[in-house]
Order: sequence, then C-alpha cells, then structure tokens
Amino acid sequence: MQELSLDRFVLAGQAWGARQTHIFAALHPTIVRAAVLIDTAPEVKKSVAQAVLSYLHEINNLSSFEEFVSKVHSREPNRSIDHIRTMLWHQVEQLQDNKWGWKRDMRTISGGGPPSPMDSPKYLWASLATVRCPTLLVRGAESPILTEDMAARMLQALPVAQLEIIPRARHLVATENPLDFERSFRRFLNKAIVL
Repeated sequence: MQELSLDRFVLAGQAWGARQTHIFAALHPTIVRAAVLIDTAPEVKKSVAQAVLSYLHEINNLSSFEEFVSKVHSREPNRSIDHIRTMLWHQVEQLQDNKWGWKRDMRTISGGGPPSPMDSPKYLWASLATVRCPTLLVRGAESPILTEDMAARMLQALPVAQLEIIPRARHLVATENPLDFERSFRRFLNKAIVL
C-alpha cells in the first residue's frame, strides 16, 4: 500500500475476496476507510459447499472452450454469454490432452491443501467483530451462499454495517444484476466517504 501511496481507501471483495477484505479491514483499521463484502459468509452449509465442488468438477475437462461457455451459461442463466466468455478466458486453459479445464488446482478447492487458520469459521466470526469501518454487506436475493439467516448474523457481528439485497441475483451479484449492484455500491460509497 505504501508503494502505491494509498493511505486510506475503500476495499471491496466478492466471495473469497470478501473474506480477505474483511480480514484486512480488521487487521488494518487505520487505512481501510470502508469495506464492501459481496456475497460471502464465515461459514457455508456443507450441502452448499458440496454442490459448488460438484459443479466445478462436473464442468471440467471439456472438449472445447465454447462447451465450457455453454455449460456455465446453462447453470448461470442470469449472466450474459459475452460476460461468461470473457471471464472464462481468464479462468480456464487448454490442457495437454487438448481438453479444456480450470486453471486452478482442484485439490485446493476440494480441501486437499493445508488448512489455514484464517479459513476457520471461529476466526472469521471473531475478525468480523473487529472491523471498525463502515461496511456494506451485499447479498444476492437468490444466493445459496449468503443466506438470509447468515446475513442477519453477520449484521449483528459487524459493528457498523448495512445490508443490500440485490434482486435477480445469486452468488455472482455484480455480474448477474450489475445495474442494481452499482446503484447500491454508489449509494454506500457516497455515504461512507462523507462519514
């Protein structure tokens, strides 16, 4: 941050990035002016986590890039084909056998990597309570990740927070309903920057 000459800034993240956002905000309260946590939760139901893992494994090792695009769109119809194509271009690669697969190491997603203490629900709940900056919690109205109950618990844990529920969106809120997401984001920023 010092190399970029950033002294106080707004930090936002989606999913795992939102976890990192709230951890960073908790550890560095003097430099994070406001935080935006997009569809994340300190803990996720096992059934939901298993469904995500199954989805990632099912849509893998496909015969073409366009097959990837088609399969993702069939599972995530709220996202445009053009957006899916652009995002996948950075997330998948052609493998040695000429099939297409995720760039990420699937072993780490499946829990094959070493566990981090910062990923434990106990640590995540405790660190939420120490975030002192204004915080916007964004939930996709149809999200299986950040449920209504979980969002309510997070609002109780966060000292200075508000919730925005974005209609017609699941987990990938900003791409599934960008207009409503942007309105909520701007409203919060205008208020947070005035504080």
